[in-house]
Amino acid sequence: MGQSQVQVPPETITRAACTSGARIRGSPNGFSAFAISAELRTMPLMKIALGADHAGFELKDRIKQYLQQKGLEVTDHGANSPESVDYPDFARLVGHDVSRREADLGILVCGSGIGMAIAANKVESVRAAHVSSEYEARMSREHNNANVLALGARILSPEQAIAIVETWLGAQFAGGRHERRVEKIARIEREEARAGLAAEK
Repeated sequence: MGQSQVQVPPETITRAACTSGARIRGSPNGFSAFAISAELRTMPLMKIALGADHAGFELKDRIKQYLQQKGLEVTDHGANSPESVDYPDFARLVGHDVSRREADLGILVCGSGIGMAIAANKVESVRAAHVSSEYEARMSREHNNANVLALGARILSPEQAIAIVETWLGAQFAGGRHERRVEKIARIEREEARAGLAAEK
C-alpha cells in the first residue's frame, strides 16, 4: 500500500525507545512516558489491523488508543469484552487484512501471544512474530520482515507492550541477505500449498 507521511508533534508522548531517554511527567495516555525521539516524529501513515481474544482485549484497547494518538488508521476486529472467545477467529481476520493489503500491518493480543502467532501464520503471506521484548520486535522487522505482531497480555505490562509496538513500527526491513531468507520462507509456503493440493487429488 502507498504510504504518505504524518508529522507527529514534538509534544506527543510515548513510551518510545528514544535517544534522549528524558522522562516526561503527567503523561495523558496513562503510560509511563518518554519524550519521542526526533527520528520517530515522522512516522509512515499506516493502517493497522487489531485483534484480540477475551484475555487480550484490554491491552488491545490500550494499543488502539496509542496508535490513534499517533495519527494511524486502525481497524479493530475485537474482541471487546471478557466473554470467552476463540483466538484463531481474530487471528484469521487480522491475517486476511494484511494478506489482502487491506492493512499494512497487524497486531494481535491473547494471553500469551503464542496461539495468535500460530494461527495468523496459517494465513497466506503472513509472517507473524510472537514478541516479548523490544529487541525481538526490532529483529522481527529488520531480519524477518514480520507483518503481524503477536503479544501476550498476561506476560507484558501495558507499558512494555507499548514500547514493543513503538519499536516494531519504527523498524524497517533491512533487505540484503535477509531478503533472500524471507523469500525462502515464502517459497516453503508456496511449495507446501502445492503439495497439499496435489495430495487432495
